[in-house]
Formats: sequence, C-alpha cells, structure tokens
Amino acid sequence: MIANALAALEDRNLRLAVLDMLMATKVLPPFDIDEFNRAHAGDEDDDDRDYRYRDEVAGALLDIPVTAEQCASVRELVWEAGGNEVVYAIWTFWDGETDEFRIESLEGIDTVLPDLESLSVGDGAVSDLTPLAGCAALRRLSLRGGGAVTDVGPLSGLGSLRKLELEYQNVRDLRPLAGLTLEYLSLDGEPDADLSPLESLTSLRTLRCRRMCYTAGSEAPILRRFDNARVIEVLERRGVDVEVR
Repeated sequence: MIANALAALEDRNLRLAVLDMLMATKVLPPFDIDEFNRAHAGDEDDDDRDYRYRDEVAGALLDIPVTAEQCASVRELVWEAGGNEVVYAIWTFWDGETDEFRIESLEGIDTVLPDLESLSVGDGAVSDLTPLAGCAALRRLSLRGGGAVTDVGPLSGLGSLRKLELEYQNVRDLRPLAGLTLEYLSLDGEPDADLSPLESLTSLRTLRCRRMCYTAGSEAPILRRFDNARVIEVLERRGVDVEVR
C-alpha cells in the first residue's frame, strides 16, 4: 500500500505541482521556507544557497504526507515552472534557463487526480498523452512549448474536453480530435497539418493557428497546404472566430 498518494506519479515535478496546488488551495498548510532555513542553517552563504537548486528542500516537500482524498480534491493543476511557490522555495533565484522543473511524464495522473478538470503545463517535455485518456472530467488542457507531443490520439475519448491548447508541439494529425466537443482550439506554432478534421467540430467557437514567421507578402503557410483555405472559409461561415497568420 502506498503511504503517500503522490508516489503513484512517476514524474517528480508533477508531484511538486500537485503539492503546490494543495498548498495554494489550503488543503495542505504552506511550506515555511524561512523556518526550514533556520532549522538547517549551516556554513553556506545565503546568496549561494538561493542561487542553486536545493535538493534538500525538494526532498522535504516530497516527504510531506498526502492522502488519496486530498489528491481527489484537486480540480485544477497549473505548472509554469517559475510562477509556482514551491519553485521559489527550491530555487529562489532560478533564471528559467535550465530544465530542473520540467515535467516529462503524466504517468499516474488519471488515478491520483481522478476529478481533474483543468491541466496547464508550460515549457514541458511531455510526449505521451496516454495517461490523460483516463481523465474523464478534463475540460481544459494546455500544453505549451517543448515540442514533444506528436500524437493526440489519447485525447479522442475525452468527451468533457472543451478547451485545448497545443502550442509549439509537433502535432501533424488532427483526426483524433474530430469526435470531440471542443469550443476553443489553439494550434499556435504547430507544423502545418490538414485542418479538415476540424470541420466536424460543430461546437467549435474559436480557432487559433498562428505561425511566428513566414515569407513577407505571402499568405500564412498553413493555408497553402492541403485544402485548408476552404476549411477556414467553412468554419468562418459557421461563425467560428478564426485567427490564422
């Protein structure tokens, strides 16, 4: 039997993200970094301490006992790797240029967070979305940066999903999204792909397919491939707010 429910999460940073949310929502008491520093005072200068990854702090956080019932209270999970309190506690002056806080796996998220409705991961390295297939309550999913996601097949059965942001990933096949009831879809920074599966998204209200650069004076590259210009026209006639550039 797992003493700490978070142990079922494979990724260390995903465990930290859950702890951060449990503290933010007052399910768990806040982690007092000042008290920790006083209790572990040594010869190290404060400035040196605050400018490094403190594995001893991360370990203390991960040793906090968490029950399955507490995990089940989590409805929203946000990990921006810079905007979270536990990141500040572990590395006070982290510059964001290294990958110590990058989430690489979602394994176990469906069992540990059974009622999760919203997941937002910035600059992650998640490639396998299979664990999300069991997140039946998921309504909002945002995966931004990292370029690791290539297959959205595991999302095909998420009937509750309404908002999906796949930004700067590597998704080329959108067919698994065709049966969803999405209202908002962002594919910013994605490679050019056939948009025709989106025609079946009758609930779609907003579509973003922006590219950061293309030849000056030309239409957006995504419109030159496949039959995407026609698809965009169909969606716009339906009243979908489309932004393609």
